[in-house]
Amino acid sequence: MSNTQITKNTEQLIYCYIDAMSSLTLVQNAESVANSQEKSIIEQLNSAGTKNGVFVTKNDIPESSEDQLIQASMNAHMSKVQSTQLSEKTIAKVTELEAWARSVFIGTKVTIKKLNSKSDCIDAVIFNKQTGEYRTSVYNKSTVKGYINDIQLNKNLLVISPTMTAKFINPNRHLFYVYVVNTQNLTSEITIS
Repeated sequence: MSNTQITKNTEQLIYCYIDAMSSLTLVQNAESVANSQEKSIIEQLNSAGTKNGVFVTKNDIPESSEDQLIQASMNAHMSKVQSTQLSEKTIAKVTELEAWARSVFIGTKVTIKKLNSKSDCIDAVIFNKQTGEYRTSVYNKSTVKGYINDIQLNKNLLVISPTMTAKFINPNRHLFYVYVVNTQNLTSEITIS
């Protein structure tokens, strides 16, 4: 594969991450709106009071607000159903994108470069041989070279295995976790070549 093809495909990989994060953010927003609408209806019903002293019934709702409450309830239920449908479609789409990305990129040698050198979008995973434990720490350098080990679009995570040279220099460095998308503005934090 030529360098031009690698660059084109790695741009596609970044767009997969941006698409996944955008879609998942949309699902979160839809779920939040649906939950908020449902909560509002429940609060209105709870505040209606009870004539039977036990639980609210249709007779407890004032006639003047009955139509508005029925419409709001219908809207809340529709929002819930729509957010569930959107979630299912999004999960299927992200799963499909991830399967494609894994089939194309796992094992590919890449150079990851931070777009903003002050960004904390790369973590180093360090293995402590004495304790047998792993820990992560922010990787302060602006470039990482290695092989794509895993792609997790739903977690905004690209896992990189260091090159043999890097492992020789720092044998305790096990992996790099690269957070591809800035989740605040849904733009790429890195370039891949």
